[in-house]
Amino acid sequence: MGGAEAIFDKSIPNADVRAALIYSPQHHMWEQSDFCNRDMATGLLTGTKLGDIYVIALYCHQDAPAVPRKFRQLAARAKQEGRELLVLSDVNAHSQALWGGKDTNARGKKWEEFLERQGQITIMNKGDKFTFVTARGQSVIDVTLATPKVASATNFWEVCDYVPASDHLAISFVLQTGGGWTMPFRGWDVGRMKDSDWEGVQSKMEELSLGNSYLPQRAKSPL
Repeated sequence: MGGAEAIFDKSIPNADVRAALIYSPQHHMWEQSDFCNRDMATGLLTGTKLGDIYVIALYCHQDAPAVPRKFRQLAARAKQEGRELLVLSDVNAHSQALWGGKDTNARGKKWEEFLERQGQITIMNKGDKFTFVTARGQSVIDVTLATPKVASATNFWEVCDYVPASDHLAISFVLQTGGGWTMPFRGWDVGRMKDSDWEGVQSKMEELSLGNSYLPQRAKSPL
C-alpha cells in the first residue's frame, strides 16, 4: 500500500468493509482480530509514553444499535486492562451536548447514556462545524473519543476545509506519543494529485510518524 499498512476485517470481501485503520509501519500497531468486523477495525498501538492504546475505526450503521456491542466489549476490556482508547468514529447520531450537533436524536441519547455509565471516555470534538455535508443536508456525526490520558496528549483537533473523496470532511489532530511536538500536517488532496506529486509521500509519512502520531480520521457515509 505504498508504505502504509491497513487493519480491517479480511474475512469478508473488500467491497463490504466499512471501517479500516491506515497507519505508517513506523508505528508499533498490532491488529486485534477479535475486535475487527465489517464496521470496526482495531489495532493496539504499543511503545508510547502513554502506554498501550487501542486505536479503533468505528462505523455505526443507522439500522444497527447506536452503540455497537463489540465496541462496548472492547471499552470494558480496555478499562479492565488499564489500557487507553482512541476511537475514530462515524456514529450516525446527533448530540448537541456532547459533540456540537444541531439537535439530539434517540441514537445520540444512547451514546450520552453509555458514556455517562462508562465514565472514562472523553469527547475530543471542538466547536460545531459540520463533518458530513451533502446536497440533502449537513450534520455532525464524525466523533473522536479517547480516554483522558490520550485526550490530554492531543492538540490541534479540527475539521478540515476539504473533502477527501468523501461526503465527510477530514478530521485531523496531533497526538503526542513521544518526546517532541510537530505541527499538524494537512495531508494530501489525493483527488487532485499529479504523478509527480506522489514523490516523497512515503518519506513524509515516515517523517511524521517519528516521535508523534498524525492521525487523520475518515469514515464512510451510510449506505
